Amino acid sequence: MPTLFRLIAPEPHTDVGDALRSFVFSANLLSQDLSGDTALSTTAEAVAQTLRCSPETATTIYMLSEEDTQPQPAVDPPGFALGFVQISEPLRADTNTLDFQIVLNAELQPLPEEQPDAEAQAIMLQLFDATVAHAKRSGRKILHTWIADEQQHRTMAWLAAMLRDKGFEPKLQETHGWIDVAAVAQPAPLEAPLEAVFIHDFQFPDALIPGVARLLEVADQDVPHGGLSTEPAPWNPERIHSVAQVLRDRGNQSLGVVLLDAQKVIGYSEVVRYSTGEASVAWQGVTVLDEQARGKGLGLKLKTLLFAGVREHLSEVRRVCSEIAIDNHRMFKINQHLGFEPQTTWTALEGRVDYQA
Repeated sequence: MPTLFRLIAPEPHTDVGDALRSFVFSANLLSQDLSGDTALSTTAEAVAQTLRCSPETATTIYMLSEEDTQPQPAVDPPGFALGFVQISEPLRADTNTLDFQIVLNAELQPLPEEQPDAEAQAIMLQLFDATVAHAKRSGRKILHTWIADEQQHRTMAWLAAMLRDKGFEPKLQETHGWIDVAAVAQPAPLEAPLEAVFIHDFQFPDALIPGVARLLEVADQDVPHGGLSTEPAPWNPERIHSVAQVLRDRGNQSLGVVLLDAQKVIGYSEVVRYSTGEASVAWQGVTVLDEQARGKGLGLKLKTLLFAGVREHLSEVRRVCSEIAIDNHRMFKINQHLGFEPQTTWTALEGRVDYQA
C-alpha cells in the first residue's frame, strides 16, 4: 500500500535530499516534453526556497512512496517516489483558492504519444485525492490547475478528462512564449512631461509607492482572468516592502520601469530573473497603464523602455518569457510588435472540493 508523505523544507545550505531532487527531475522532464525548451526548468534549490514559504504564498509538496509505512513529514521520505503533487496557497489574495500540479516520477511518465497505464492513472488519482484532502484541511474550496498540449500529450489529455469528470471546467487559456531582447527596437526619447524611472528589485522611492500601489490594484482587476474565481488583495507600502524583501532573500533580481506624466505614476512594467534559473532568461511580470493613459501607444512605449533597460542593467538576459491570456488583445498586439514567438498554450481548469456533493 503506497504511503503519502509531506516533504519538509530542508534548512538553507543543507542537502535538499533525494526526494526533492526526484521531484525536480520529474517536473523538468514533464516541462520539457510540453514546451520543448530546457530554459523553463527549475532547480532543487529553487523549490526548497518555495517550501520555506513567503508572506505571499505557502507551498506544500506531497510524495507518494511505494513504501508501506507510517506517514510522517520528512525531508527525504523512504521508498521509491511514485509521484508528487505541488500545492500553492495564496496568503493575501485568493485565500479561498489553491493551485496544484500533479507530476509522475520520471521513470513512470509515458512518452507524450503514449496513454498512461493503469498504474500511472491510479497514482494520479491518489495524488488528486491528497490535494482534495489538503484543501479541506486548509479550508480552501476552489482548486486550480493548468493543462497544456492535450492534443499531443496523452497524459495531459487523460488528466484533463479525469478532472472534467470530477466537475472541473476550463476557465482561462494562456499562450506562453518568448521575446528576443536584442530584437526589440530602441525606444524613441520621451517628450516632456513624460519621464521613465527604472526600479531595481521592487525597491521604489517612497514618493512613487502610492501611485505604484494604485496601479498594481488596477492590474489585479484588469488583467483577464477568464472565468477563474479571483479575490484580489489590497496593495500597500507594507506589501510592496514584503515582496522586495522576499526577492532579496531568495537572491532574485527584478527590473521595472515606472512611467510618469508630470510626476504622476501612469504606467509600470517589470521582468524578474531567478537566481536558480538560467542567467540568460527573465520572466515578464505585470504590465499596467492607468486607464486615462490607454489608447495612446504608451503600452508599447513602456515595454520598449523596459527591454532597453534589460539590455543595459541585465545584460546577460537574452530572452524574456511572457504569458498572455488569449483574450488579452491589447497585450498580444504589443507583444507582436516586440517579436513575441508563441510556444505553448495552457488551459486553467477550476473545480471545487465539494464536487461530489
